[in-house]
Amino acid sequence: MQVNDHPKNYRWKELCQAILDEPDPVKLLELVRLLNEELEAREKETNETRNKCYTLTAAAQNKPEPESP
Repeated sequence: MQVNDHPKNYRWKELCQAILDEPDPVKLLELVRLLNEELEAREKETNETRNKCYTLTAAAQNKPEPESP
């Protein structure tokens, strides 16, 4: 299984489909709340990963060159 095939990556799609199919307004509101939580969590993970990449890149750029003998 590839990382992109992980079921977690499809949870938001499943929630969207459930929202489209849900006639009960109370259940619909709960599904929308769950979708919002899922999207916020994914955004947080993406930002954390992006920040780590920027930090590593900046550290590599600021690393002094080894001196030649």
